[in-house]
Amino acid sequence: YPSRPLKEGDPDPAPLFRVPEGYIPPVGARVMSLQQPTAKMSKSDSDENGAVFLGDSDDQIRKKLKRAVTDSGSEILFDVEQKPGVSNLLSIQAALTGKSIESLVESYRGRMYGHLKVDTAEIVVTAVAPIRDEAERILRERTHLEAILARGAEQARQRAEATLKAVYERIGFLPRRPAL
Repeated sequence: YPSRPLKEGDPDPAPLFRVPEGYIPPVGARVMSLQQPTAKMSKSDSDENGAVFLGDSDDQIRKKLKRAVTDSGSEILFDVEQKPGVSNLLSIQAALTGKSIESLVESYRGRMYGHLKVDTAEIVVTAVAPIRDEAERILRERTHLEAILARGAEQARQRAEATLKAVYERIGFLPRRPAL
């Protein structure tokens, strides 16, 4: 960084801040409600069966997915317009397993919605359980959690200080003086 403010004619310096790039996964970017599969899953949904929460027990997750709204008919196809409920469950499976929608549809050929719901429930339980268990463990160990938070705050403070110093230099402000 220059030790003086930039003047007209100075070469462009390296960017000071990196512009973040968004990432939208091809599957699972929008998980739909289990009770209203045409609406996005939301923690503020008035129907608690519409969303899976990280704090839900394995049995709660299984019940919610077994109660998930499916569509008329019995064939398991991915068609968001005609079969939003089934498509939602297939999308959840694809997002959590990395399998393609096409391969999932093929694996359910000749099977019923109940199979899809039970399998999706087990996949979600497998994904959520370790996260829930680790969060509960960390929250039980209060002193360890507080030490992690203090360490993170100090690291953030140091990084912010270095960034702020670079900003001050770049735009020509005098350095900040420590409080007396």
